[in-house]
Amino acid sequence: MLPGASKFGNPSSPYASVPADDGTSGRRYTTRQVQWSGLNRGVYIDTGTLTDVSGMTMKALPYLESDNVFADKYSYEGKRIINLAGIGDALIVVYNDGSAVKMDVFSPADSPVPTATGVIKSNAAGDYTYRSIVQFNVYKTPTDPIAGEFDRKVLIFPDKLSMDYVTEVSGNIEFASLGGTYPDIKLAAVQDSRLFGVDDARIYASGANDYANWDLDTATDYSSAHAWCSPTQADSRADGSFTAITSYGGHIVAFKEDFTHELYNNKNPFYLQELFGFGAIDQRTVHEVGGRLLFVSQTGVISYGGGSPQIIDNELCIDSYKRAVCGAHQGIYYLSVQDNDGFVTTYTYNTENGAWSIFDTGAALPDGYCSVGGRFYAAVDGGVLVLDDGAYGEWFFDTDIKTGGTLDVKSLTRLLVLASMAPNSSFNISLLGEDGAEERLYSYENGAVGDAMRCVRLAANNNMRHCHRLRIYGRGLVRVHNMELVYRTGGKLYGDTT
Repeated sequence: MLPGASKFGNPSSPYASVPADDGTSGRRYTTRQVQWSGLNRGVYIDTGTLTDVSGMTMKALPYLESDNVFADKYSYEGKRIINLAGIGDALIVVYNDGSAVKMDVFSPADSPVPTATGVIKSNAAGDYTYRSIVQFNVYKTPTDPIAGEFDRKVLIFPDKLSMDYVTEVSGNIEFASLGGTYPDIKLAAVQDSRLFGVDDARIYASGANDYANWDLDTATDYSSAHAWCSPTQADSRADGSFTAITSYGGHIVAFKEDFTHELYNNKNPFYLQELFGFGAIDQRTVHEVGGRLLFVSQTGVISYGGGSPQIIDNELCIDSYKRAVCGAHQGIYYLSVQDNDGFVTTYTYNTENGAWSIFDTGAALPDGYCSVGGRFYAAVDGGVLVLDDGAYGEWFFDTDIKTGGTLDVKSLTRLLVLASMAPNSSFNISLLGEDGAEERLYSYENGAVGDAMRCVRLAANNNMRHCHRLRIYGRGLVRVHNMELVYRTGGKLYGDTT
């Protein structure tokens, strides 16, 4: 752990790459960066933001600190993971083994092997449908909220299965069918002791305190405890199928790709409110983080807190989203995006300070994330990974393009950087050219003895340019505090006849 550390311990640029000093000298001046910021690919000249970054957490702002990395946890080689879920302190892995859809339960999470396994669907080769898994507490004595007891049920959709949940699930899981008359719910959420669900076009609410009660009101039999159902295409803007559902702020929020509904009232009849013209492209993008509801729409990442929705991904300069999988852990929203060329990038958004970074999860789009039992898991490329709080990998960040407040030709004569380094870490500084080429200015390896606080002070030569951009990179746990650049104006660039 670093001294005073927390727990966690490219656009084109107008650089001239060939300098030619004409022998004149101008004024010297200094710029200082004492507060770092996150990634910004849209505004990047003299902003203090980063033009590129990987493996750095924004939790330590105004300082920059290397982030933890994922480590292998469970192997599912030869199988395809469909999604992850967390119920209580148990991690649930849903996967297809080539012939059937199965569910492994690790109870508690972080168990070395599955404590229970069940078959969700037999003869299911090629079935990779997302499974919605929720917990429903059935109160045995609803009139006695203090001394009353309840049974914990786990419900699985769209298969319409249930199982008893106990603290330590073990052995073979025996699922019970919810019956052929049960609504064809594909995605579900629980609120106010009712099960809410959606199929493609309708939204449902079960009877009070009973996920199996679907008795609707009739002309002669109506009750506030009855079930409820409503179509949702009354507004032409709300056409299309449901893509997600969740509970937020005491209400049920249901999403289509380009529209969002919210349910009001806590008893039958419920009222369907047309919320706004943003939707969610996938159930796995919808997460409550830092008290706000975050999700990915077709046009941006949306943050909703009960008022007007806010677009929070302008700094990423992503025009549209088609495939994305997200997760949330300790105030961080993990956004994995696959672009039209199949390239996957995982961004992290810190809800406390609104800063973005990039996190390496590999070349494949994750099948799901899950935060349970204080650990954070990811299903990636035939395995389940866990975020290792004590492991750090390679990292880097590129500064903004620094003009020093003037576009005059200038040379960077001195560079100072203050950084803390844990054992077995490295720290490097390079000057970036307009073609991305690096000119290494400094390199240091910290051994295994102890922490180090270093003030890098070096002279930089042969770098006459209109503006400068630096890359700082390394491995292991490193915290970068602040930076100081000293310039000297004057001179001409090679080939400049003006």
